[in-house]
Amino acid sequence: MSETQVVTLAPDGSNPRWLGSLGNVSQLAYGSTYPGGASQVSCVLQKPPDWWSDALETGRIVQCYRGAQRIWDGKLDEPQPSESGWSVLGHGSGTFGTDFLAAYSTYTPDDVITNAIGRGLRWGAPSISTSGLYLGQPADSADQTITEFMGAVTSLGAYGWRVDPLGNTVTVAPLPVAPTRILVSTTPVARTIVADVNAIAVLYVASDDGGGTQVTAGTWALNQASIDAHGRMEAFADLTSAGVMTGTEAEALGQLLLAKYVRANYDGPFTVMPGQILNPGGAPVDLGMEQAGEVYRLVIADGSYGGEVTPGPVTFIGGAVEYDDDARLLTVTPYASITADLGSLISALATAITPL
Repeated sequence: MSETQVVTLAPDGSNPRWLGSLGNVSQLAYGSTYPGGASQVSCVLQKPPDWWSDALETGRIVQCYRGAQRIWDGKLDEPQPSESGWSVLGHGSGTFGTDFLAAYSTYTPDDVITNAIGRGLRWGAPSISTSGLYLGQPADSADQTITEFMGAVTSLGAYGWRVDPLGNTVTVAPLPVAPTRILVSTTPVARTIVADVNAIAVLYVASDDGGGTQVTAGTWALNQASIDAHGRMEAFADLTSAGVMTGTEAEALGQLLLAKYVRANYDGPFTVMPGQILNPGGAPVDLGMEQAGEVYRLVIADGSYGGEVTPGPVTFIGGAVEYDDDARLLTVTPYASITADLGSLISALATAITPL
């Protein structure tokens, strides 16, 4: 029997139907991502193909509970019958932003989200500070999805966003750094070294007379701690398409690149069983309640850290988690969006700050 229970409700929140009361639920898996929130759920309701219930109507609210606590919220997709039962699928509240456009009167998260709530977006009323967000290059109203909008205003400032499954409230905060979990890995972990880039030469436009004459200049952004530890390795970033800026602004953008760039990452996700993820006090956590966005301090029982026997504390943000309720296993994937190669980050930054 599943430890996690699944319920579906009518779009207005009425008519709850617990799937476990209709038949045996197996192969239950659900997860979340960061940034974002609840991502997907799937299970098999073991009923014959000719059976039907309004509990499986496409578009119903679908939620997962452990005990009395809601841990996942989303929307039911089209179920599929098979010889083994009905495959139940759903997409989570963290993906709802892809269904709505970022229409606004004021280019702020609160205005964009509140407008969409009025059109049916099932998120809670937001209260998001604009401090640290990138709002200087607004796209046209309704020219992008809300998910794209949230990524645009947070990614350039090393911020992240997520939707809480309890009330579907959106929060925005700097990318977390303080460990909130201890992950004990019992197998050696391989890492991928992208490159030890720690110095970026930034080319920018220092002045423009409006008549076709531009003056360019250059500055350096440095990660001195990495230079001291591994030696200097340089890369080039051309930000001239962003228009006129000061040297201080150009250096700050270069520092942003270095802050988001990670030289070493793990080859694949961690699959852990109960007892392998602990809170900072050393007590095991309930794997079925784990959400993406926690910061894991990695402890490896055997083997070194990708060849570095003494690398210092190794931490990473959980970019995606998925729980297999039958196997009682959790898969934790390190935060992917900050481990891209530096060239991709430079390209993304240059594109994002290109004037309209």
